[in-house]
Amino acid sequence: MTALAAGQSAADGDAWVWGKFSFSERFRLETSDNTAGLSAANGAAADYTRIRTCVGFQYFPGQKWEGMIKFTNEFRHYFVPETTPFKLDEVIFDQLYVKAKEAFDLPLAITVGRQNLSLGEGFVIWEGDPLDGSRSMYFNAVRADYALSPNHSLTIFYAYQPPTDNLLPIINDQKKALNDQIEVGMGAYYTGIFDSLNLQGYIIRKENHATSAKRGSIIHTVGLRLHRPLMPHLSATAEIAYQSGTTSINDRRAGGGYGYVEYKTGLTKWYPQTLTIGSLYLDGDNPATVTNEGWEPLFGRWPKWSDSYVYLLVKETGIAYWTNLASIFGRLGFQITPTVKLGVDYHHLMAPHSPAALTSLYGNGRTRGDLVISKVSYQLSKAVSGHLLWEYFKPGNYYAAKADSYDWFRMEFLLNY
Repeated sequence: MTALAAGQSAADGDAWVWGKFSFSERFRLETSDNTAGLSAANGAAADYTRIRTCVGFQYFPGQKWEGMIKFTNEFRHYFVPETTPFKLDEVIFDQLYVKAKEAFDLPLAITVGRQNLSLGEGFVIWEGDPLDGSRSMYFNAVRADYALSPNHSLTIFYAYQPPTDNLLPIINDQKKALNDQIEVGMGAYYTGIFDSLNLQGYIIRKENHATSAKRGSIIHTVGLRLHRPLMPHLSATAEIAYQSGTTSINDRRAGGGYGYVEYKTGLTKWYPQTLTIGSLYLDGDNPATVTNEGWEPLFGRWPKWSDSYVYLLVKETGIAYWTNLASIFGRLGFQITPTVKLGVDYHHLMAPHSPAALTSLYGNGRTRGDLVISKVSYQLSKAVSGHLLWEYFKPGNYYAAKADSYDWFRMEFLLNY
């Protein structure tokens, strides 16, 4: 961001910046062979660029007030398939909010309007409009953050997410899909630090207003996240949540969570500096029971565990609709230079239940397959960064015997002021 000017605080004479412009330009090249269908014979390769431009302005009329407006456009150009036409696409309000700090003379901040909302690691709250990809992640929300004490805080929020953006004007409106249905969420999220223990707990209610029996539902989620150092260089993180509620046709009872330990090796740059081992479990619906046991990812539909596998989920449950999934995973982290990092991940993916007889894509087993992720991240300067990302997936017996493996690659260049 670029500061415009400074004002003078009447209370203590400190200067503050009253306005900031922000600008970012993101270039991505993504290419894959048969990510969505696992069939090399179908010619389902894709090769395209994604170019996103963001322009924003933050306004600080005083030390207790903040306003933000941000416009975003992202368009794609397809090389493969060649029949896909070029579109400049929409210009949207990515952010439009007002924030009051120390509201009512309390340690309370209230934010009203279109804003980003991410809590914890984004397991249940991160992405407000999953169907537009990574163009934006905003929520139409009211958020209140109360500082209970220096080490304890409580966040309360309410969010309304329509299937398309019908709340604010759009330039060159393309009626882009943002959600599968109207989604309304509200909840309370607590964060506390007890010596070396970081404890987070939450209660969330989400309503999916849909005519589809698959999606129409009310979900109550109670969860807990813990992070704590176990000894020098070794820490553990775990999050677990339980869901209850109703769908259009039955009751819901589901659970999900993840856990991992991370070890900082202290080795030199040619050896891994971090080693992570963990597991993930998200309930799947058991077709033999009346109850729906399938995990509902709430507002956690984003590429948390894989940027490519989210596309394979489209035919099963929806893009980034994480459910009926288990994994044993490991990660090696390298700091090659002060500005270049390398991460190598391995996931052995499984499923609590075999797939329903959906299409010829699926088999009758519970092993989804093996996923390898390699990512090189670089920081060329304060304003210039990017990465190279390669993912490889070899399907297991959850998919048909004839299913082919896939490769998925992305190159990103980001200019951020």
